Amino acid sequence: FRLGYIESAFGFGIDRYFANDDMRVTLDAWEFDREENARVRLATSFHFWDFFHLDLGAEDIVNENRDPMFMIGFGLSFIDDDLKYLLTKSPVP
Repeated sequence: FRLGYIESAFGFGIDRYFANDDMRVTLDAWEFDREENARVRLATSFHFWDFFHLDLGAEDIVNENRDPMFMIGFGLSFIDDDLKYLLTKSPVP
């Protein structure tokens, strides 16, 4: 559970993990003081193989006056031990 500033406005969020932490579902809500409904984002991230992840989501999903904004992303993640191994194996000029 998160509470604080999201995109320069007060909000909250919650994450839920599934499939041995390989899938994360995130729900964020913020900008409660605007004339329309608050902004709400629902997103998921799938981790596959060792370093790759695919992100899917939609934002502003509770407003009837606006169409939701959809997002998709692909990423590569490393931890410090992985980088240390790769950097020590690379040739130094």
